[in-house]
Amino acid sequence: MKNLKPIISILLIVFISISGITYSQNYENTSKDVKIRSEFKPGWAISAKVTTLGPGLEIVKSFSRKFNVRVGGTYLDFSVSRTFEAIKIKGTATFDMESYSLLGDFFITKNFHLTGGLIYNLSEEIISARPINSFEIGEITVGPEELGSLSIKVTPENYCPYFGIGFGNPISYSKVFSLNMEIGALYHGYPKIDMEANGMITPTASKIQEEIIEDNLKSFNLYLLATIQLSIKLF
Repeated sequence: MKNLKPIISILLIVFISISGITYSQNYENTSKDVKIRSEFKPGWAISAKVTTLGPGLEIVKSFSRKFNVRVGGTYLDFSVSRTFEAIKIKGTATFDMESYSLLGDFFITKNFHLTGGLIYNLSEEIISARPINSFEIGEITVGPEELGSLSIKVTPENYCPYFGIGFGNPISYSKVFSLNMEIGALYHGYPKIDMEANGMITPTASKIQEEIIEDNLKSFNLYLLATIQLSIKLF
């Protein structure tokens, strides 16, 4: 047992020394973290994003750890066509989606944030229909050109308030690249309807019909806006 005492003493000295070194390193790292966190510097970032209003770009400016301002825009133009053989009509929907945004991010935690702001929405949708075959009306055959075509343009209000929630910060404290996600809704008011027609169906595009459609669309005044954003910290 006497031979074990020197060994135990040496082990105790080694253990105490290692504990002291570990504590010193942890204290030093903690001090560095506190120092880094206390020395906040406002920064800039540029972001590429994909949204339900189309792809776009944003410039981001941080004013504090809890507040960013984002300015950006999106654009998407596409059309979808379908032929209804049963009723001999071809329908086309054209979406011209363009928007500009001024948003503010309020960070509840390091990455979770609430977003609010204004979106200037220039988007519009045009739905058109035209016959693809002649029609028999009694003993009379009416060709597609004589029958005519109809188009309906749907235009939301331009100035749309927006509110959303998101995860991620475009201006990361420790990384150059960051991935951010957000989901929210913009209020686009009551869409305006404009109808145009020619040929025999010209009376269809009446002011009364426009008002009926506008009234039916009054309950569809919110638009879901989902965003995935890749940001690059500039400085």
